[in-house]
Amino acid sequence: MAALVLGLAPAATPFDVLDSCFVIQTPRGSVGTGFLVESHLVATAAHVVEDARVVRLSTAAPDAESFTGTVVFTDATLDVALVRLSADPGLASLTLKRVLPTPGTTVFTIGSPIGELIASRGVVLRAEQSLIESNTPVDSGSSGGPLIDEAGEVRGLVVSQGAADGHAFSVPSSVIEQVIDAWREAGDHRVQAPSIWSPDPNRWPLAMWIPLGLAAAGLGVLGAIGIRKAIGPRK
Repeated sequence: MAALVLGLAPAATPFDVLDSCFVIQTPRGSVGTGFLVESHLVATAAHVVEDARVVRLSTAAPDAESFTGTVVFTDATLDVALVRLSADPGLASLTLKRVLPTPGTTVFTIGSPIGELIASRGVVLRAEQSLIESNTPVDSGSSGGPLIDEAGEVRGLVVSQGAADGHAFSVPSSVIEQVIDAWREAGDHRVQAPSIWSPDPNRWPLAMWIPLGLAAAGLGVLGAIGIRKAIGPRK
């Protein structure tokens, strides 16, 4: 069982949330984060897996396990990808909550900026059907991690970081569900899907589209668990 001080409400299940997250590493050595949405299916950011067909996924220490995953679906514009695990990890899937969080809602991100699963805390600044901005600090390697609320439910998937302030920008859970539905319709194979949504550059700052791997803002960390690995470029 992972050990992390996350600051969740007593009703939440932070350990279950952590146990359902993965450090993702590509053949090129890039590192990002993903989380379980079904028994064999992991959601992550498309720019984490890039053009890889097979990736390695590791769970949290001290009982860390490694799995091979096949990238079965990507949408480069939405920046969401799905990875099918080669074996059932026996872990609980996280719940996707379609309702947008309201400004001021306490949220947490889980990512692997230093090759370890790390959680940070913040609040929602604004939320729209296409994107959620929170002041939860993130950094390289956090891409693809979940944005969760105090009940441990997924409100979004981290796709980018504000260059100046380090804020997390996440696609809402409803978008993740749309991608899962599109994958089911397309069949069990890798697809460069037509975009379901395109960002409106007039409504969101240009800086947010800088990938996490290119940003250099600092990381605010509440706690970390020990997954120590040799890592390459981070996403």
